[in-house]
Amino acid sequence: MEEIDQELAVRLQREQTKTLYLQWKTMISGCGFVVLITTVTLWDFVDKKVVITWLVANFIFLCARAYSINAELRKEPNSPTGEKRFGSKAIFKYRLYSLGNSLLWGVVPLALFTENIPIFSIATLTHGGYVAAAVSATATYDLKAFYAFVIPATILWVIGLAVNGGSVYLPHIILFSIYPLIMMVFAMRINQAFKEQILLQLENANLNQNLREQRDRAENAMQEKNRFLAAASHDLRQPVHTLGLFVASMEPLLDKERPKQLLEQIRQTSENMGSLLHSFLDLSKLDAGVLQNNPSHMYVKPLLNMLLSEYQEQADQKQLTIKSDCPADLVCFVDSSLLERILRNLLSNAVNHTSIGGVMLTASQIDASHIEISCIDTGKGIPDSEQQRIFSEYHQLENPERDRKKGLGLGLAIVRRLCDLMRVKIALESSPGAGSTFTLTLDIGDTKQVRSSDPVPSSQGILPCRTIVIDDEEDILLGMSSLLSGWGCIVSTAASGDEALEHLETMPDLDLIIADFRLRENESGLGVIQRIRAHYGRNLPAILITGDTGAERLKKATLADVEVLHKPVETETLRKMIKQSSSQVVL
Repeated sequence: MEEIDQELAVRLQREQTKTLYLQWKTMISGCGFVVLITTVTLWDFVDKKVVITWLVANFIFLCARAYSINAELRKEPNSPTGEKRFGSKAIFKYRLYSLGNSLLWGVVPLALFTENIPIFSIATLTHGGYVAAAVSATATYDLKAFYAFVIPATILWVIGLAVNGGSVYLPHIILFSIYPLIMMVFAMRINQAFKEQILLQLENANLNQNLREQRDRAENAMQEKNRFLAAASHDLRQPVHTLGLFVASMEPLLDKERPKQLLEQIRQTSENMGSLLHSFLDLSKLDAGVLQNNPSHMYVKPLLNMLLSEYQEQADQKQLTIKSDCPADLVCFVDSSLLERILRNLLSNAVNHTSIGGVMLTASQIDASHIEISCIDTGKGIPDSEQQRIFSEYHQLENPERDRKKGLGLGLAIVRRLCDLMRVKIALESSPGAGSTFTLTLDIGDTKQVRSSDPVPSSQGILPCRTIVIDDEEDILLGMSSLLSGWGCIVSTAASGDEALEHLETMPDLDLIIADFRLRENESGLGVIQRIRAHYGRNLPAILITGDTGAERLKKATLADVEVLHKPVETETLRKMIKQSSSQVVL
């Protein structure tokens, strides 16, 4: 604590000295003006040679003082004036010059005395005003500089009046002895107030610096977390991705019921692991600023119907009703993919936490500019004390055992952050035993601006396209080759860009490139895609598959002229993307 106090004391002194130096023009001008007033007042009543000598001495002294101040201000030429460091030498020089100023002023009653009482009374009043001005000009910032001026000058004035004025100036002598004491008390109070103000500013500056340091540490911690998630999720995605490929390849080959059941359990476990990793990926994308909000006009009902059909089987297994209520012509203006993510998370959460009753999606227009979409369930409800906390990452209700089948508590955190990104208002109404209602408020859309979209391609059928797969994992190459061949693709595989180009020498044409993002020896899948495109001289459709979630990698992948899939890849998603990406596919 003492070290901190000492440091603050040094900084306080520096700030006070800086303020003294920065107002030097006002101080020099004031001193010069007082000298001129006194000279004019005494000009016709004192020996002019003495007056001129005193005047010239004062102005030489003030010029020397101005030069000294400017020399101090010219130090540290690369620093702004307000940020210059004023040390102990600077304040010592200032106090020394204040003493010199005091002595030159104090000789007035000794060298420039006149017996003309009215005239010299003006000079004495000027002295009083000079002392009062010194309170605000000097004492506010440095008491010792104030004392260096006031005390010697007052003593000399008292001596001069006593020697030259005698008893006639006795009232002046008494007043001159008391007046500086009053001014000193006043000066101390002003100085203390100024110190407290400066200390408060310094403490605020320290707090701001500490806040900046804490913010920087928090940002560094967030970056470290993102780097960890990027590395960990990539390593975890590889085996999960491979497992999914093998499961999908085996499924058409099994006829007996028991192997099918085992395979279904393996598939379900793989999907659960993939769901957890996709949640990490969504958070990493939000942290990286990769997700963009691109709103468009869209009908609401088809999206709700699609989501209901997706969760119908899960609801049936729990004997829950699941339905929707939405006008067929209701249109909203929103990013359709982000809205789908939000509603999917809300619907999944509702189905998972409802045991009796059902889940309902509703949508309606509430005014001329807005619509509302609500996800309503008849679950246990959420206490008031938890209704804000459930939007926090990793916060879960009724999962003390951390059962991974119930997720990681990231779904509603992702919902809140996606709503913030889209500037969509989300509200929650819930109470224990009465279920929960999550409501989104969206901008209404224009039916005339809805773009017609092509129907989603069927996941069935054959994909007879010529495809090359580049990946440095042998298991993944085997799994992808088996899966794509089962779909009717003509597949060639390679572990590197050079190997891929060697294979392509024997292929007259190619329909699609599928490449892993990170290959051996720091080779990039994006670079391999560009080499293959250059080989054929055209912009071939390409799919980049990656397990990376780092901010820079995600941004680079998002901006690339390829489709992007993140491991573990869902086979249906891959099939649909192959159909959408390959312009040469024959259906």
